[in-house]
Amino acid sequence: MRYGEYPLPRGACLNLGDRRYLYTTGYVPSLGRYPHGHVATPVQITDHIGDSATGDLLREGLPLTKMNWSSAHFA
Repeated sequence: MRYGEYPLPRGACLNLGDRRYLYTTGYVPSLGRYPHGHVATPVQITDHIGDSATGDLLREGLPLTKMNWSSAHFA
């Protein structure tokens, strides 16, 4: 649990057994605020093929969530 006015930080990962959940939106420390008007919902990271570590996949996938070709909104 996190105390405060904002949701978990963007990039936080929650592990529940063999399931991983990545928050692609949330509090952004560099901005000092939560830039969205909705409740942050995590993305479930499913099984993958290969020998990459889960942490590496999460670190590589997070920057891809900032890409929004339809607007200039952050993340």
